[in-house]
Amino acid sequence: MRVYEFSNSRNQNLIPIVLLPGRSSGVPMWASNLKDFAAERTVYALDALGDAGMSIQTREIKNSADQADWLDRVFKQLELSEVHLVGHSFGGWLAANYAVRYPERVATLNLLEPVFVLQGLRWQIYLKSIPASISFLPRSWRDRLLEDIGGVFEIDLNDPIARMIAYATEYYANKLPTPDRISESQLKGLNMPVFAALAADSSIHDPAAAVETAKANIKIVEVRSWPDATHSLPMEYPEQLDRELLNFMEANEVR
Repeated sequence: MRVYEFSNSRNQNLIPIVLLPGRSSGVPMWASNLKDFAAERTVYALDALGDAGMSIQTREIKNSADQADWLDRVFKQLELSEVHLVGHSFGGWLAANYAVRYPERVATLNLLEPVFVLQGLRWQIYLKSIPASISFLPRSWRDRLLEDIGGVFEIDLNDPIARMIAYATEYYANKLPTPDRISESQLKGLNMPVFAALAADSSIHDPAAAVETAKANIKIVEVRSWPDATHSLPMEYPEQLDRELLNFMEANEVR
């Protein structure tokens, strides 16, 4: 398992942050956020098992319970008894799926444009993902899906993060099971403070409906909808988002 630690002597006594990336993006997707987070807390960022990145999967991941189990094994290996969990997109689902099963380890749950948590995917994403997943079809078809998800008109392969995601989507064969949608009863059972950051121009789901789902079902929740933001929210508004997340963690941490 590949995990990167960012720490200094000033913040080692605070509850650390764990970053869970979106699909096909790994640790590098947090390049714009790490400076802010690491200035105030120890940060652990990891490449998810079963996805593109430096982690090596040695056992089949069959279901949602397996997804939570491998993450808990990582926390035990790192001797992390409690964490501020931050996940983007599929990483948001991974964070919520873990919090449902191991709530005692989660100080706060921070969901950035999560999928399969507050809403299902739009049907257009399902439709476009079919040709994008077939390797012999033109790259332009896969690029069109990435452009829609990222809210851009064209993939800029001169940008290293965009190039990494595009190549990971094209060349890495993902064999993870489709996530089980987090149910309303599971959302109601979350007992830790939850921060949900949603993009008003998200192509993934209905952001207004996601806001309502969060407010109606989560006991302790702060919901923030970002005007003009797309599913790439953490990369588009890093400084503003980072400050809100750090303030939320500070306000909801029991000393």
